[in-house]
Amino acid sequence: MIVTDFQTTKVYFSSWLPTTCPKLWLSMRDVLQKEGITYALLRDTADIWCRDYMPIQTSTEEMVVYQYRPDYLSTPQMRNYITETERVVEQIKDEYADLNFKYLDLVIDGGNVVKCGDTIVMTEKVFKENPDWPEFMVIDKLEEAFGCEVLFLPWDRTEEYGHSDGIVHYVGNSRVLLTNYNDFSPAYYRSFRKRLERKFEVIPLAYPVKNKSEHSWAYINYLHVGNLIMVPHLGIPEDQLAIEQIQRAVPQSIRVVSIPAMEAVSKGGALNCVSWNIDANITQHRASIVNLVSPFQEDAFSDEVIYKVLQQRLDFQLSEDIWNDINEAFGRYWNEEIGIGNLFDCDSMFLSIKHQLMKRNRLFPDERLWKVVNEIYDFINQIPGVVLHD
Repeated sequence: MIVTDFQTTKVYFSSWLPTTCPKLWLSMRDVLQKEGITYALLRDTADIWCRDYMPIQTSTEEMVVYQYRPDYLSTPQMRNYITETERVVEQIKDEYADLNFKYLDLVIDGGNVVKCGDTIVMTEKVFKENPDWPEFMVIDKLEEAFGCEVLFLPWDRTEEYGHSDGIVHYVGNSRVLLTNYNDFSPAYYRSFRKRLERKFEVIPLAYPVKNKSEHSWAYINYLHVGNLIMVPHLGIPEDQLAIEQIQRAVPQSIRVVSIPAMEAVSKGGALNCVSWNIDANITQHRASIVNLVSPFQEDAFSDEVIYKVLQQRLDFQLSEDIWNDINEAFGRYWNEEIGIGNLFDCDSMFLSIKHQLMKRNRLFPDERLWKVVNEIYDFINQIPGVVLHD
């Protein structure tokens, strides 16, 4: 069985998201914090749609990396929005040292990969993206890399991205939700349903309202991590209908919440598009060591404890000398720059500390400073009552 949303425990977002979609980011961040779900920002990304270029996790030990060269970003003016996959993969390699990466020599988008138990659902656009390979070889390569069957849906040519995460979502027990395609193209709806029913029980979403919104496609593109589902809120009558139908389809143990999402939807994507969720139990053996220093101990937010955490977690030696400078810069950021009620995130912390180190003529590699900042953030984010809310 391939890793599905039900098994995921951590969510990543592009570091562009807090500034590109600030209301969306704050809403998602607050819900994740309240639900106790770990999250982090990805550096070296070129846009907010991290689902499209991040690896596909197939097990707790393995991820599949593919070639990300989407045709809709192929024009000269759009090429700057292509994230270099290897650069973001390096961050994941740094965080999960024992993870294996399998490299797939095909061009695909992560948004065209929906994991449904022992099956992956994709649209047939993947064949157009790999014209040098016959279809049977593309299928063989995909199924060998993912270790499961791939079920293909027709590609609606009016939808240039060709992503299956705008069509279907897995809800467990061999059942899938199918978006309200019947409102826009009954022919494609019938074709999708026919193919899906070869393998799954299909639950179609429907919104019987008088004036149908052009944005109602976004509901299927929700974020599901563990026992939490975040559904796009669009400010239209369909909102409540979507929540009710999704809640009925999933187990009662799963909490379904609504997130204001028009900042992303108006740009062509929704909550699954802007997120990348994984089963982070990859590092259980390392966590048993790190947990010797607990975020729940009385002095967790002290210089000594945080330095000890860094000594345990970093894969390089952080001298006491450089730690003192970083700690002083962090203290200034925390006490003078955040202020009560403002956003505390890795990006702003990194930039502030880097700026202060440069003012002191202290040279420290960006890559290592990112690791330090992320570990500090991750630890402090677990200390009860410390992370500030707005």
